[in-house]
Amino acid sequence: MSTALKIIERAFSKIGIKPAETPLSASEIADGVDILNDLLAAWDATGTLKGIAPVDAASSELLEPRCATWALKSNVAVLLAGEYGIQLSPGMVYDASEGINQMITALTNLRNLEFPSTLPIGSGNRDEYGTGYDRDFFPENTKSNF
Repeated sequence: MSTALKIIERAFSKIGIKPAETPLSASEIADGVDILNDLLAAWDATGTLKGIAPVDAASSELLEPRCATWALKSNVAVLLAGEYGIQLSPGMVYDASEGINQMITALTNLRNLEFPSTLPIGSGNRDEYGTGYDRDFFPENTKSNF
């Protein structure tokens, strides 16, 4: 969890507009808040990162999962670079892309799936040799397939 200002400051620092120790102007903070809110809205709409409320002020807490902080900083930086006419390095683009990939990986909940009985499960062989393999091609089919 971090404040919007921390994300915005780091994004400006990443694109080289302001060193980390230099305070941002009010217009730069407003630009950063707008871009951050646009990014959060886009990610919410696409399901990339759901449930993070837009911020009203730079001092607002985002309440994002920790795995999303890197992706937010990097992608806000990429969007700010476009806004300010700054050429992105390949490393910056990779950083933003990898941040999203890592966030999605961390937030993805894999579970065991149960396959439908209409899905073929093999060649339909019967256990003629005592190997223990005795399944029909379609489990719901009670007659022999061949």
